Amino acid sequence: MNKTLFVYETKYGSTRDIVQKLALVLGPSAIITPTNFCDKYTEFDSVVIGSPVYNEQFLPEIQQFISSKLEWLRTKKVALFSVGLAPSTDSFFSNILKELGDCVVWTGSFGGILNPEALDEADAKSIKRFAELTGFSIAYKDCRDDKALSDKAIELKRTLKNSLTMPENELRKKINAFLAAHNTCVLSTGSGDRIRATPIEYTYTDGALYFLSEGGEKFANLLVNPYVHIAVFDPYEGFQKLAGLQISGKAEVIPADSNEYARILMVKGLDYKSMKVPVALNMIKVRLTRFEFLSSELGLEGYDIRQSIGF
Repeated sequence: MNKTLFVYETKYGSTRDIVQKLALVLGPSAIITPTNFCDKYTEFDSVVIGSPVYNEQFLPEIQQFISSKLEWLRTKKVALFSVGLAPSTDSFFSNILKELGDCVVWTGSFGGILNPEALDEADAKSIKRFAELTGFSIAYKDCRDDKALSDKAIELKRTLKNSLTMPENELRKKINAFLAAHNTCVLSTGSGDRIRATPIEYTYTDGALYFLSEGGEKFANLLVNPYVHIAVFDPYEGFQKLAGLQISGKAEVIPADSNEYARILMVKGLDYKSMKVPVALNMIKVRLTRFEFLSSELGLEGYDIRQSIGF
């Protein structure tokens, strides 16, 4: 399982908050400042380094950490991010990139906070001089953007993903077998702040999932948002027996008088005409677009236990 080490330094807290949010998305990770680095962190697969920007530079503690751990860092996948009131330009990272070389696989910048009342004496004098030279307005500014942070966190996670990828045809066979071995999932639908997670039986055939339902609030969501997420999983029996599948897809309601509706009932072994059901059965079809498969068995075969693939 890919483990990520976050190394950061902060003066007023913004960088620490960003690191904590990134770590939530990236999964197995540890968060430290340079002074807390020790041998137990050397086996981590990836390193994410973050710092606020002052005078177009990382804080000295982070610069010293990079220089002192240069040889080790070059053996890892490294990501760099800055925190400031404006996005950092490519030229800002250029000197660090020259020092670290090809191990850097991602760079990014995040908005921070300017609170004039919280600045120490040196920073207060520095920003006052900057304001006098540029006309910059010294006032409270909050440049944080959780939507941008969320998008970048997913981008970063996929960039740092373990490169031990299973061949596509083998992965598809395992996913198909996993779906065939189960018949129940959680179907998640959403519209705005209205979210619904429904335990429901499924039929997997012809590259799509089909569901029968008498109705419910999930249809209120599907009327305005056809995009869904589905989870199929084994009961938890320990880290050595993990198995679960997350699926993204687009849903549609299949008309009851259609040939497709009749065909799926046949696949399920049902005869609608002879069924004594006093209410209508609605059929949902989900066209699958992406799989994210987690299986401990993949690790035993020498691959990353998390694999993803587009349908």
